[in-house]
Amino acid sequence: MENQRRQQLKKYLDLLLFRWRLIAFCLLLALAGGLAVYLQLPKVYGSFALLSFERQQVNPARMAPEKQNSRLQDTVATLSQMVLSRTNLEEVIKQFDLYPDERKELPIEDVIEKMRQKIKVETSKKGDTFTVSFEGHDPVTVQKVTNALAAKFIEENLKYREERASETSRYTEDELNMAKAVLDRKEQAMRDYKLKYYNEMPQQRQANLTRLSALHDQYQAVQDSIQDLERTRVMAQEQIALRKQLGAALAGEKNETISPSRQGPQLDPVERLRRLRLYLKDIQGRYTEKHPEVRRTRQMIARLEKEIAAAGKADGQDGSAAALAVDPELRQLHLQIKEVDLNIRKLKKEQEKIK
Repeated sequence: MENQRRQQLKKYLDLLLFRWRLIAFCLLLALAGGLAVYLQLPKVYGSFALLSFERQQVNPARMAPEKQNSRLQDTVATLSQMVLSRTNLEEVIKQFDLYPDERKELPIEDVIEKMRQKIKVETSKKGDTFTVSFEGHDPVTVQKVTNALAAKFIEENLKYREERASETSRYTEDELNMAKAVLDRKEQAMRDYKLKYYNEMPQQRQANLTRLSALHDQYQAVQDSIQDLERTRVMAQEQIALRKQLGAALAGEKNETISPSRQGPQLDPVERLRRLRLYLKDIQGRYTEKHPEVRRTRQMIARLEKEIAAAGKADGQDGSAAALAVDPELRQLHLQIKEVDLNIRKLKKEQEKIK
């Protein structure tokens, strides 16, 4: 095996040494032919522009979530259709005087389609970037056209984003109006419900219990006031009855006096004073010293004592008759009873209102 390899290698070396002139001639001929082809063929230059896609602060995609890469591809595809439209490409062709020979021989649509084939838009797999490239024969023109296409992409992107922002704003406004209308209807229904079931809501339980306790206390206070007024009325009625009994007793004393024809002794003020003192002693066993009847009886006794001391028996008899004729205390008691009845009626109305 080793000998065969050596023999084969020696064979190739001998062939190379023997045919080196032919091999060198073929190489020179190939180089000359390649150089000629290179010089004859038109040169094609390419230019690339790297663009970065920035997300919108108000992103409509948040309302319909999608993958970031697919969203970038959709946006770039939309922008490519706008930039590579007939109007934009025709404007670029006229601006840089592209394809002058083709424009003389072919329709503008074919020229635009030829240029469109020379333009490539590719999105990157990572990041929000994409490239725009263009191929041509003049490197300066190719660079200018690439920059113009990149500027077109930026311009169309701004218009596209403005339209999307306007659509998003209108969509958001419509959604807010719908939400506001729904919220207003719910608030109106809640207000109607609260008005219908006023003071019956669960959160008002503690307040209602507090008000109920206060109303119970107020009701009890009114009831106590009514009972006090009723006791005052009973006491006044008792005083009126006692005044009437006292008046009847004094009138009986006057009727018991002996006429002049009988020549008997007349009831003197001393006897009336004695009876008043007995009456005072009787009522003191039932009432306190601050009772109105006790105080009035004491005043009558004091007045009668003064009359007896000042005018004698005859004057004392006339004063006793005048005291029985008109009694202002009795009228005052009747007025007090009327006032008590009026207050009781008012308190009972208030009691019904509390219920």
